[in-house]
Amino acid sequence: MLKNHKTLFFSFLALLIPIIFFVILETGLRFFDFNGKQEIFLQDEANANFLRVNPETAKFYFSNSTFRPSPSPDVISKTKNPNTVRIFVFGGSSTAGYPYLFSGTFPAMLKQRLADVFSENTVEVVNFGMTATNSFTVLDLVKQSFEYEPDLFLIYSGHNEFYGALGTGSAQSAPFGSTDRNFTLFYLQLKKFKTLQLLQLTISKIVDFFASSTNQQEQSTLMGQMAKEQEIPINSELYNKTLEIFEQNILEVIELAKQKNVPVLLGTLASNLKDHKPFVSIQKAGIDKKDFEAKIEKAREFAKNENYKEALKTLQQALKIDSANALANFYAAKCFDFLGNYQNAKQFYTKAKDYDGLRFRASSDLNKILFKLAKQPKVFLTDTEKALSEATKNKIIGNELMLEHLHPNLEGYFLMAKAFSQTILENKIFNFKENPAPKTDEELRKEIPVTSLDLKIAEIRIKILVSNWPFKGKNLSVDDFQLQNEVEKQAVAVLKKQSDYEKSHVELARFYTQQNRIDEAISEYKVLSETFPTNESPLLAISDLLIKSKRFDEALPFLEKTVSLVENDFSYKWIGTISLNNKDFSKGVKFLEKAVSLNPKDEQATYNLAGSYFFVGDTNKAISTVEALLKRNPNFPNGQNFYNQLVNSKTK
Repeated sequence: MLKNHKTLFFSFLALLIPIIFFVILETGLRFFDFNGKQEIFLQDEANANFLRVNPETAKFYFSNSTFRPSPSPDVISKTKNPNTVRIFVFGGSSTAGYPYLFSGTFPAMLKQRLADVFSENTVEVVNFGMTATNSFTVLDLVKQSFEYEPDLFLIYSGHNEFYGALGTGSAQSAPFGSTDRNFTLFYLQLKKFKTLQLLQLTISKIVDFFASSTNQQEQSTLMGQMAKEQEIPINSELYNKTLEIFEQNILEVIELAKQKNVPVLLGTLASNLKDHKPFVSIQKAGIDKKDFEAKIEKAREFAKNENYKEALKTLQQALKIDSANALANFYAAKCFDFLGNYQNAKQFYTKAKDYDGLRFRASSDLNKILFKLAKQPKVFLTDTEKALSEATKNKIIGNELMLEHLHPNLEGYFLMAKAFSQTILENKIFNFKENPAPKTDEELRKEIPVTSLDLKIAEIRIKILVSNWPFKGKNLSVDDFQLQNEVEKQAVAVLKKQSDYEKSHVELARFYTQQNRIDEAISEYKVLSETFPTNESPLLAISDLLIKSKRFDEALPFLEKTVSLVENDFSYKWIGTISLNNKDFSKGVKFLEKAVSLNPKDEQATYNLAGSYFFVGDTNKAISTVEALLKRNPNFPNGQNFYNQLVNSKTK
């Protein structure tokens, strides 16, 4: 009997040892912050009163890719005030603003609009959009968001349902594939354990080490890395399963938000219809391929000769053979377009997109799901696709608003922000007083903090993207771009990670300053002040440039914004001095007193403070202040004359 107890004890101990080992390992990994912190917000390094989005948030969703996107470095106040509007935005690369960075995104432009409308409130918009992520990421981030007191969840997601991280057709899927939603959600919970992260990172390093250089060159872009299933027919099992997962994920977001009384705003998905051919056209099985292809070629010959009616007739014959052929539908759309039948053109362009076998553009079925989900209480819908369509000549989205297959240009993002803002205001989602005279669209466009550096970075990113798979091109990389000027030099430095975004804007601002191009230098600093709103450095730089240019009234709002972040004698001194010049003497006293208390050796601030005292009628303080100044520096310019005038004025 005793022997049996011993056997049982040692068997139990044998089982317990690996458990203890993993508990110790997990505890150690967490203690040393292996693979970084997992919270979605971290303490802002620039200002202790704010939290900043964790730049390594995406690590959690990508397992073996060398590419891991970073969300925008947005901040929220650590303690939320009652007058604060706080919006969290979720989605993929279009939400992230690709190819633009930070200030060129629709969430940044939405913040700009709402800050103007709710001018008496603090507006915080956090952009959690990240390239190559889908509704699994959206759902997981939403679950972590509630403790930060959001007032609205805005979701523009769906283009990456197949190929985004954890997507059904993605190379970055959960183990054993991602067609089982419950398993993928379980896998996401497991990934919160540092031990699993260590294991995955180790495997990733081994795979990367043995990966062939040929394969890396063929799939050098993220699109190439992510797309595993490159032919997914419409209504196939994988296609329908993906739609089901998307609907369930967004529905769970809505249910969770409902429990916490947080409204949800969904956006329909827009793509380039008119000016982007399908990536992959899947031919129907069992058809006479030679006959079909002959009809397509005949139609193309008609179109080359601008005989669009005959081309269309031939294409309609081909579509009777294979109605779901993406390329045939696209060519038919082009014929309708040239013939001026824009309604039919849009219908066939949409079919071409929906039948595209390489699913980088969301099909119409995803928008149908969004319309369906938006019928629930406290769920709102912005028809983004319609808003962009309405802004085009023939109500068909093309290159006038899109850069390639689905990423909007700057104007496209601007229109998206406008559409989301209109939905928020029309439905009165926030119960705050609105500005009765908001800025016009043209005024807002001019204030978008995007400079030539941002535009050049975006231009290069797009050129690289469309030169690689699945686009046809020369497989460009950053090294292929010639540096013609300082802007291109800094843009390439950012893309090659030889410089960071902030440093390159500062370098360019200094370059402009040396050339006396002051407004251009100020624009570079303005971008940084918007992107890093808790950092006072760009605000101080702007203020300094404006003061040196004697543009004092322009400098005042930047100085005031600076002191809202941090106390500094320079800003206090100039707010006081400008107020004194503007005959706002009480304000001059208030800020000059602070300046002198922080820097008693500043003789000019002391002199100006004496003047402010005199103008508010406190001659005694004015005299004592000048006396202290002259005691320190008897030769201060005009100091003795001012002192004599003060004494004489008192004796009269």
